[in-house]
Amino acid sequence: MIVDSLIDGDAKKPEEQKKEESKTEETKESVYGIEKKHLKTFLNLIATHAGSLPENVVDFELSMYDTNPATIIGLHKEFISSPRIDNMMSSLCATFALSERAEVVTDEKTIEMIILYDHEEIGSESAQGAASALTNDLLKRVFSKLYQGQADYLEDYLVALKHSLFVSADMAHAQHPNYAGKHQSNHTPRMH
Repeated sequence: MIVDSLIDGDAKKPEEQKKEESKTEETKESVYGIEKKHLKTFLNLIATHAGSLPENVVDFELSMYDTNPATIIGLHKEFISSPRIDNMMSSLCATFALSERAEVVTDEKTIEMIILYDHEEIGSESAQGAASALTNDLLKRVFSKLYQGQADYLEDYLVALKHSLFVSADMAHAQHPNYAGKHQSNHTPRMH
């Protein structure tokens, strides 16, 4: 290193060189390049808990959960503050509604179902998200079983889709004032 510095005409004093070498040791990068994706202090914490060095961390997945209990808040105690209430509340309401409906015997020839999707926060594009083929595949299988595998169920399936009601229930849906153009004018979600 000293030789390289002398050739370049940029000679360094031995104490400067030692400081630079120790600094290089501190910021040693892993061959996996994980430092480019994550905060170094956080990588140090993970490595310490794993009994290793930060440059040995290949990658990690971390899920954070709010462990605080649900509470009633607000000036008039009108709000519920709870982790995961968004998805759980609409799922619970749909499940109760379906179970109450099942208690009523009707002559209607209908298929009543709920589908509780996952991964809304990442665009619903996982294998079990709302943007997946899950719904169509599931409904086609139901019709296929009702028609006992006959190939002529497709027309009735398409008619049933046309007469179906699909509801997206979410506790946090509302029109964002900065993105009003993203909503259909006749179907704008409103608070409360």
